[in-house]
Amino acid sequence: MPGSAQRPRLVQIAASLRDRIAEAHDKGWKGEVAGLEVSVAAAEQKLRLIDELTARHTVTYLGMPDFSSSVGRTSATQARPCPP
Repeated sequence: MPGSAQRPRLVQIAASLRDRIAEAHDKGWKGEVAGLEVSVAAAEQKLRLIDELTARHTVTYLGMPDFSSSVGRTSATQARPCPP
């Protein structure tokens, strides 16, 4: 499966395949059209898969925890000396 970084190249490939399908239609190459349609369908399926995986694997920035409000505080219960 191609990674999301390869998505732009895959978009170019699909567009090129569509251009080649149009050319094959113009020239009457029915067998070529059928083969190219299979290829463009596979490229579009890979694009959908990339988009689905990218949507599922998003990163949510939660920020850094801030402990400044608790720094320097002491416990509410302090140790008491043991009786002799």
